[in-house]
Amino acid sequence: MLREAPRILCLATLRAAPLAELVGAAALAGFAGVTLRRHHVEQARAAGLGDEAIRELLRQLPLGAVMAEALTRWPADVARDSVAAAQARALFECAVALDTLDTCAVLLDGTPWPREQLVRAFRSLCRMAAGYGLRVALEFVPWSVIGNLEAAIDLIERAGCANGGLLLDSWHWARANTRDEAPGALDPARVFMLQLSDAPATPAADLWHETLHERLLPGAGTIDLARLLAALERRGVACPLAAEVFSDRLAALDPALAARELAASLEGLLSPKPAREADAPSP
Repeated sequence: MLREAPRILCLATLRAAPLAELVGAAALAGFAGVTLRRHHVEQARAAGLGDEAIRELLRQLPLGAVMAEALTRWPADVARDSVAAAQARALFECAVALDTLDTCAVLLDGTPWPREQLVRAFRSLCRMAAGYGLRVALEFVPWSVIGNLEAAIDLIERAGCANGGLLLDSWHWARANTRDEAPGALDPARVFMLQLSDAPATPAADLWHETLHERLLPGAGTIDLARLLAALERRGVACPLAAEVFSDRLAALDPALAARELAASLEGLLSPKPAREADAPSP
């Protein structure tokens, strides 16, 4: 069941600190693995850690690093644009060094890229990733041209690459007003990760600011996360569940404390609720 999937911590949600401190915080909080960004690895290397030492550090966690994030220049087409290709190669080499399988691609602005260009570029990106033995998870965000689940699925299907899939984010899911029946369109094998956070009922005027600074812990807002999980479970989705809560409040905390809060929020959401006294069986 999806609720029993490994629980992952997105290190980008924690305050900036040495990689050893961030991974230690995740391990102490009970997470099975982490996602990280290339700068986490580059900073560790700059501090004198070699790749084997970084891998050893990640062995504190049962699954180590499960995703390297994130490609943002890929619409320029890595087969044609040297800067996009260099960014992709750097992230893929980082993922290989960490022994992780997954990377992700996302559009962060509202540039109206033509659909055929996006299909061609995503296909090219996936083919490059396949050469490294990696998968690419496409994440939709509501203000981009890939602004909803339907657009993301269409792009992945038209690209036609076996290693291309989806990264679902509950915040983007809610702010894109995704329909309750939408999981019926999903190929469950194409969902590589589900990131969980919560939000108030009323969207902020600036969604970009809200997503980076004002997310809530899972269960602390109005997104019906239980319903989302149930819908995905019925569809047969089985993927890691990641806490990704970009919040100024959390970012101000010691990483160990923030990691414990994130772990507790997932535990509250995912653990079976005890039967109410009225529902308990008679002695």
